[in-house]
Amino acid sequence: MLAVVRSVATIGVDGHPVRAEIQIGSGVPGFTLVGLPDTAVREARERVRAAIVTSGYTWPLKKITVNLAPAGLRKQGSWFDLPIAVGILLADGQIEGEWAPSHLVVGELGLDGDVRAVPGVLSAALCAHREGVKGILVPHANVVEAGAVSGLDVIGLRHLTSLAAGLPPPTDIITGAPGSEPIVADFGEVAGQETAKFALEVAAAGAHHCLLV
Repeated sequence: MLAVVRSVATIGVDGHPVRAEIQIGSGVPGFTLVGLPDTAVREARERVRAAIVTSGYTWPLKKITVNLAPAGLRKQGSWFDLPIAVGILLADGQIEGEWAPSHLVVGELGLDGDVRAVPGVLSAALCAHREGVKGILVPHANVVEAGAVSGLDVIGLRHLTSLAAGLPPPTDIITGAPGSEPIVADFGEVAGQETAKFALEVAAAGAHHCLLV
């Protein structure tokens, strides 16, 4: 059984499309992760396993192979947790996934199944828009950041259990949840100033402070 989940890897502030390919087959039970992952990505195995079990799903007692393609692109960070978990559940038939080909997925998982915020979601959303996908599945704490890119269905996920009932509806970024701030302007309204806008994008993507002089 094979499932493919779309995700993204960042190099600097640029997002590059990644396919998380998950195969579950016969053989000695185990988990193999390939595709040039860094330490944080390799550690996803333990986070994903714990999150799946504590969320009420079943960890497949089979041979699980995860390939993050393209293999030559360096993968780093914890936001591959969610696409790997989604791929395992899809490949094992525990959730429905008609939405998967048209959505990009990023997010870190807690051991209890919570979907935690990750940095660089703006870059992921820009990549999703560039690749022409319908929507992006992100941690609920990142929905406003992802919503800065127009033309995407932004879906915020709080917990892995939410996928059992199907994909949650897109988040209304303008009205948003109680306490969220509406987006009233964007760089598209600024003429010129390309260097200044790029510097602000870099600062936003890395959650850095920025001083304008």
